Amino acid sequence: MSSIISIFLKEKISKENFFDFLIHMGGYKQSIGNLEQGVLESGDSTIWLYYRGESFNLDNEELFELNNIIQDAKTEIAIEISSEDGSSLLAKDFCEKISQQFGTLALYNEEGIFFQLKDINKALYIK
Repeated sequence: MSSIISIFLKEKISKENFFDFLIHMGGYKQSIGNLEQGVLESGDSTIWLYYRGESFNLDNEELFELNNIIQDAKTEIAIEISSEDGSSLLAKDFCEKISQQFGTLALYNEEGIFFQLKDINKALYIK
């Protein structure tokens, strides 16, 4: 069963810049009806990426928690992680590289917990 996390970036990134970055990493853009998603694969491992921009779906408490890690986050990207071995490591690699390119990020896992990048293994349940 796949899992979904969100990353929030301090820097505002356009949808075009997001897909350019993904393609530079070896991923690709896929359109399904009106939905555009990014796909990054390595062997059997796959993650699907959804650009959400500045339309965060967080309540006031969650926004407060996010602001404890990043003041005024500007971009959200949702990441669906396949259950195949190595997919969490692929998501980790994506998060580390996008942070190197665009700066500070926070992770938000399915349990509703925010993490800093330094705690990514906890966020993605990597041992």
